Amino acid sequence: MDSPFFQFGDQRKGDVKLQIICSDGLPYRGNPIYLHSQVLKKSSYLEAKLSETGIIKLCIPRDGSAPAENYIDCIRLMYSSYYQTHFSFSTLDKALLILPVASELLFEEGIRACMEYLEAVCWTPEQKLRIQALLSSLQVNISTDLAQRLKISKSFFDEELEHLEKIVPRLLFEIFKKPCGVSREHMQETVKKQIVAYFQEDIHPAIQKICRGALLNEFRTRIERIKCGSSTKKRNSACESLLWLLDLIKLCKRGVFEAAFKIFVEDEGIADILVKPRISSSFFLDSDRAYSSRVLEILVHRFLVGVADGQIVIPKRARVSFLIKWVPVIAYLILDIPMYMIIRVILLIVVSLRLLCLSLPVDILGV
Repeated sequence: MDSPFFQFGDQRKGDVKLQIICSDGLPYRGNPIYLHSQVLKKSSYLEAKLSETGIIKLCIPRDGSAPAENYIDCIRLMYSSYYQTHFSFSTLDKALLILPVASELLFEEGIRACMEYLEAVCWTPEQKLRIQALLSSLQVNISTDLAQRLKISKSFFDEELEHLEKIVPRLLFEIFKKPCGVSREHMQETVKKQIVAYFQEDIHPAIQKICRGALLNEFRTRIERIKCGSSTKKRNSACESLLWLLDLIKLCKRGVFEAAFKIFVEDEGIADILVKPRISSSFFLDSDRAYSSRVLEILVHRFLVGVADGQIVIPKRARVSFLIKWVPVIAYLILDIPMYMIIRVILLIVVSLRLLCLSLPVDILGV
């Protein structure tokens, strides 16, 4: 059976209605535009907006930098890409208008088509400056041929990486150095958004590697702060910092979260430090209980739940090792948290342990 033919604006066969809201807040005069979900999946952004209602609302940035027609042209390019036909840009200026839209819509094939066209045509000196300015403003990987023609120095990129290697660890350090309060929370939120943005699909792997290393190094530092804390109060503060860092890491690529898990659970001596308050004291202060609660947040809410529901993917032997080493620590710490929390935490532990055990073979002792 022949595959269906998708045509831009086909009101009869289109299964998606696109409603464009212009930069002035008014609807685009050509609304609705009838499109096809199979074609729109070329754009990661539009694919994420697909819904059962079959209606997509696309709001154009209010700065007016990209009129609705540029979005229409970019979507037409998706149809050409879907049928693997050549898309002809009418002028170099048109390619420069479509490229930022393709970048915004996460349309990778469209970005490549623009790059190929820009590399293949003649430029005036003014156009070359426009191309350089546009590419420097977009988070896209520049094709090798276009970079060579523009004479974009690799050393410039290396300088940017060197700058990033210094600034990311510094930002993380400054967050934990700053006293608790509104300013610290604001800084945490700002840094979190920036670092998470570095792990988007279109970001260069070298940048992601630097951020990954900085996050895991800071994670190790926070573990050492827990181990070296001279008082429960200091260990409590270190646990609070570790929790925030874990939540940030969890928003990045899954592999970073798994690496943090491995660092924590394989650390020699951390388990003994975590249960030390319970063993060494016959009574607890509020700070002791707060410390135990935060440790349980790490072990139960982040790690045990993460392993049980597949957020952290580790081999069978590692899952068994986690059960043997860390469930006793969890059992110690449960007795130290406030009574109103115990039932809820125990229920969460029971459900998570059941899921974790179901992922293991029956002859678990023979593993």
